Amino acid sequence: MKAYFNGDGHAWRFVGAQWPESLPQGVDVAHEAFVRRMQALLEAGDYQRARRELEESAEARLIHEGLVQGALHAIDLVVVTDIADAAALVDIGLMVRDDTFAERAALRLVAIKGYPLSSLYVLVSRIYAGRRRYREALMAATEAYQLDGASDDIACHLGVLYQNLGRPVTALSLFEAILGRTPCHLGALVNSGVSFQNMGRAHEAIARFARACELDHNNTVAHYNWIAALIGAGFTERASGLLARLKATDDASGQMVSTLRAQTMERDGMYEDALASLEPWIDKALYSQSLVVYGHVARRCSEAKAAMAADTIERWRAHHEGVTSPAEIRAILFALGSLYDRISDFDRAFECYKSANNLVPDRFDRQSVDDLLTSVRSFCARSALRREESYDETMIFVVGMPRSGTSLMAQILATDQNTGSAGEIATIGRIASELSGGVIARYPAMLEALSDPEIARYRRAYKESLGAASEFLRIVDKMPANFQFVGIIMRLFPNAKIIHMRRDWRDTCLSCYCQDFSGRHPYKYRLADLAYYYRVHESMMEAWKDLYGDKIITVGYEDLVFHFDQTTREVFQFVGLPWHEGARAFFRNKARCVTSSYQQVKEPIYTTSVGRWKMYEKHLTDLE
Repeated sequence: MKAYFNGDGHAWRFVGAQWPESLPQGVDVAHEAFVRRMQALLEAGDYQRARRELEESAEARLIHEGLVQGALHAIDLVVVTDIADAAALVDIGLMVRDDTFAERAALRLVAIKGYPLSSLYVLVSRIYAGRRRYREALMAATEAYQLDGASDDIACHLGVLYQNLGRPVTALSLFEAILGRTPCHLGALVNSGVSFQNMGRAHEAIARFARACELDHNNTVAHYNWIAALIGAGFTERASGLLARLKATDDASGQMVSTLRAQTMERDGMYEDALASLEPWIDKALYSQSLVVYGHVARRCSEAKAAMAADTIERWRAHHEGVTSPAEIRAILFALGSLYDRISDFDRAFECYKSANNLVPDRFDRQSVDDLLTSVRSFCARSALRREESYDETMIFVVGMPRSGTSLMAQILATDQNTGSAGEIATIGRIASELSGGVIARYPAMLEALSDPEIARYRRAYKESLGAASEFLRIVDKMPANFQFVGIIMRLFPNAKIIHMRRDWRDTCLSCYCQDFSGRHPYKYRLADLAYYYRVHESMMEAWKDLYGDKIITVGYEDLVFHFDQTTREVFQFVGLPWHEGARAFFRNKARCVTSSYQQVKEPIYTTSVGRWKMYEKHLTDLE
């Protein structure tokens, strides 16, 4: 076999010659074209492009179906003595999901004099990742990073592993370090955008994806992520404009374009059209995201279509569970749970929700929450309400637990022509983190010492984060987690109004448990933690009301849906707005809603969510 190699690094010449004979009979014309294209690349020794073709081409599905195993055997006969070729063989082994072959190729590198040990650890890490053994992959990648932390590629690989393990904050720190050294590193730009997206920081994600697309107009991954982030942030018109310019060149890109198009249709309430866009791709789904969107759309249609979607996704799950990342499986499980809920199969629905939540490691720190509650109570007990003048009469903050009606209230308030909803602004929480040095429980003690220049600086920072909403006379910030930071709000904006949304604690906790949130919600993955967090939220709001009673109104979700006119009149009066008949038509409001409640606020008031916990009562013993 060495005669074919000739020591010039083109072991692919032999591989290319063997490739056609390795294929089974009956492969159609498109598949044959793919094989010929690969053969030409291999014969030319262009293994990098061959690897890219394998990764990006729609015909990569052939590989996953094992139609080129003969080619693998041919590759395995090559005696590898060139570093680049050996690394490429590892990649090919992983692409065809033959990790045993990949491991053999990697081990050959040990004998190559001068091969960097850090690079070997990366290859071992990638083999483990190919087996979906992410913890072992992380250990190997960490070894590589310790040996060569200055390598952008090693840091990026480590960051992607943290991303797959559901640790976007740690991943982001690695990507940011890369961009500090290499501002145009495409991998770090795209993956940092994914981290921001997973942390619920949509605007920063959009900026990163846009920058990656600006640097590389042909980067399809960056373009798809950019459009998806725009859709998730409610910028459907802009997303549709970009989507219209995307050209589907093969099945893979065609499926992704159809998935993104279906997401925009779903946002616009065009459920049947969205389903029609997805259905041609479902049986050959290359991306789990397509199935997740399919599940969400089918749930909005008939029970029959929801049941059909559940069956389809279950078949995919049976085939891919164990060979797909935990993040993908989690999204699939949440989609399945919502479908079973739609067809009233509540036992199976809960099992899916529970399995999805259990995929997230338990990182809820009760002690830090306790410490914050103690600090808030101490602050409220010793502080006096400041009555200073300010320009902030326009600020309205809607707070409470997630899934308590905050999005609905913001949408109702935004029916006033002079009021705009800024969505969920994370700036107040970041100010708390800065004040406390990252230990949130310390922030209340810092409030009294804030100087006028510091207050002015934080006000400016907050105003700058409002975006287009700053053009309105009155602004609604509906970040639920701001219930923790009422002290900061009142210190910066003493004349602000705070609306505390409150919903039956069982419905609230169940709804959080069944939701695949973006952002950081460590309390939501275990029912006992959810109940505990809800009680802390209640205690904290009681403390704030003792100090800022006339600045806070509590609104029951049940009161809102059963006694809409009376409740909204009280709220409008509290915030200083004239009530108007158009408030009843809040669902026609074109204001963007970027939270998981985006569909609910586009429909008239309904009461079916009240008492939903009763359907799952036997599963909720941990809430007690």
